[in-house]
Amino acid sequence: MNTFDLGQNDGVKLKACPYCGSFCVGLEDLGEGYFAVECEDCIAGGPSETSRDRAVSAWNRRQDETPSEFERLCGKENSHA
Repeated sequence: MNTFDLGQNDGVKLKACPYCGSFCVGLEDLGEGYFAVECEDCIAGGPSETSRDRAVSAWNRRQDETPSEFERLCGKENSHA
């Protein structure tokens, strides 16, 4: 998994591309204060965000890992059982 230092003590890990599974992903500076993560193999890109941290977070978020509204209300958002 790629690790990028975003000014924190430890690096930020990027998940593999959700489309092709490649770990050849990197943080791109899109200019004018926007950033996105892009797969070097299939050229898939995450959403453009206004900070590096937000771009990495958006890339790493997966639909199947997002708790349902019911799970969130029940306090089970950290449970993957």
